[in-house]
Amino acid sequence: MQQWWRSLTQDNQINLIGIVLVALLGGIGYLIKTNLGKGEVPEATAPGNVTQTTNGGHAFNNIAGNVQVGDNIIRIGITLAEHEQSLKKREAEIREELEQAHVENRAQLEIQLHAVQQQLQDSKASYEAHIASLREQIARLEAMRDEVPDALLNEAIVALKQGQPQKADALLKQIEDEGEDQIKLIAEAAYQRGKIAMDAIRYLDALKHYEKAARLAPDNSLYLNEAGFINNTLAFHQKAINYIELALASDLKTYGEDHPNVATYRNNLGEAWRALGQYDKAIDYYEQALASDLKTYGEDHPKVAIRRNNLGLAWHALGQYEKAINYYELALASDL
Repeated sequence: MQQWWRSLTQDNQINLIGIVLVALLGGIGYLIKTNLGKGEVPEATAPGNVTQTTNGGHAFNNIAGNVQVGDNIIRIGITLAEHEQSLKKREAEIREELEQAHVENRAQLEIQLHAVQQQLQDSKASYEAHIASLREQIARLEAMRDEVPDALLNEAIVALKQGQPQKADALLKQIEDEGEDQIKLIAEAAYQRGKIAMDAIRYLDALKHYEKAARLAPDNSLYLNEAGFINNTLAFHQKAINYIELALASDLKTYGEDHPNVATYRNNLGEAWRALGQYDKAIDYYEQALASDLKTYGEDHPKVAIRRNNLGLAWHALGQYEKAINYYELALASDL
């Protein structure tokens, strides 16, 4: 997962605005991906008291990771302590790999180390994002189960609910290996393995799985966007642009101009172009995304704040500090 806020400059005024904005939007950063829109299509929702019906009864979220059904609390995923332990274990693994890594592999390892450290800085927010992502993942698999009954799929769902991602990954691999001509099922299994690898901050594995999903289902904009996201995360920016342009073209054809997905992909293209130093192109995409999201959500929405923040970053990179400050201030006002 990329850090969505980039360091501004040593300029005190700009840094002050940036620090305040981080404080206000920090919890959003994990849930609504601001650099490359990961998870926005469909978008992860923040944990909370989400009402649902279960077996004719009434269920509601009790705390992050738990669902209460009647008098019983059913845990989904892992606890906060287990999440922190997993991050620390991954950090140690990456540091050990860095000691033995060749020069060409160090950049990807350092990106992953940075991601672990960012999540550890606010482990509660990253934990809540993990649980929200897990709920989305389970919901997608359960919807798939209705279309393609499969015993392995059922077992994978149970493993995810029990906080056993490695077991779920092994079961999904079996689905890939045994799926024969069920291309849709195999592609979804590859996508789900990508999510497991992404959550575990094993980005090269995620890259392999997401690109396989996109290859098997080349018209699936979600798979294309995820393939673009992981490529951008690993600094393969031109490949990211190629995937996201395909996602954008697909959803423009399906939904038309005024759809949140279209705005997301344009924001994502802006991020990739900004990473390549093509700030004018980035600004054009950000402005299109902002105009669309203003129409969809209005002024006071986190996505509007995010788009304005990104415009501030791009104008700052061009040395247009007054414009940058104006967008940062508008971003603050949008999310107050």
